[in-house]
Amino acid sequence: MRKTFSLFVGILNNKTMDNNNERLAAIIAEKLKENGLIKEDNDSLQSSLANGSLKEEDWKIALEEVLNATEENSNENSGENETE
Repeated sequence: MRKTFSLFVGILNNKTMDNNNERLAAIIAEKLKENGLIKEDNDSLQSSLANGSLKEEDWKIALEEVLNATEENSNENSGENETE
């Protein structure tokens, strides 16, 4: 009986761990989005972060997307200023 109870508690703890990972990943992703470090529609980063499969390349791609979009906006704005 005691062994079964310990096994049950272990299963509950693993379930809680998954939920905690998901909650923490959601908080991290939200902060990154708020600070403009990743795109608002980048949900794959959050799920990869939660399940521990995020790789260096994933971070690099996510950050480069934002940098490239910022550069494009900057170039568009400077082009508009030159024509005025």
